[in-house]
Amino acid sequence: MELRVEIGDIAQWQGDGVLVSVFQGEQEMGGATREIDAALGGAIANVLNEGAFEGKLGTTRVFYAVDRIPATRVAVVGLGKRNKFKLDRVRYCSAEGMKALRKIGAKNIATPIFGEGDAGIDKLMAAQAVAEGAVMGLWRFRKYHTEAADEMHEEDFRRQIDNVTIVEKDATALGEIRAAAERGRVMGQATNLARDLSNEPGNWLTPRRLAETARGVAEKYGLEFYVIDRTEAERKGM
Repeated sequence: MELRVEIGDIAQWQGDGVLVSVFQGEQEMGGATREIDAALGGAIANVLNEGAFEGKLGTTRVFYAVDRIPATRVAVVGLGKRNKFKLDRVRYCSAEGMKALRKIGAKNIATPIFGEGDAGIDKLMAAQAVAEGAVMGLWRFRKYHTEAADEMHEEDFRRQIDNVTIVEKDATALGEIRAAAERGRVMGQATNLARDLSNEPGNWLTPRRLAETARGVAEKYGLEFYVIDRTEAERKGM
């Protein structure tokens, strides 16, 4: 999956899907969501007013744009109650919203930075969390999956998101936002490496192979590396 940051208007973004958000129990929507809702003729506001979607944490509702905006689908993710909002919910809701778009076949999706200004969260913190949520939320361990196994799942595991674009209007902050998103990408990928390793069977991921994997990462990124052998471990009382 490729992750990038671009300057633009989310309502004019061209792709398979757009992710926006709402707080639970609030009819008033934030900037990006309000713009998308206006373009959709008030479709989001209607489901909120009717109680068909409440905005509970991590819940999603998908709309088809029907040529009202360049993107073909819109996913709305619930942020939960505003007074309980914090940074980890940005990460979680980013993941849940993107998974909802993947489930219906979107491959090229975009999201604004959401959550900034709430609970003391600034734009760069939110951008990093959105990126982390995208990378970690779309992770799957498919090394041992077969096509038959994929077909047994309700969701088609062969569906993948190819591109995630964080769309931002403020061009003056582009460099800082890209750096924050890159931190999120790196941290998300590091977490996913640990997940991959923890899902390997013990007869494959031997201590020696784990050490070799760590050595490979260290060599690739110029990190110091050493292995504690049995003698050293015993000396340390491990």
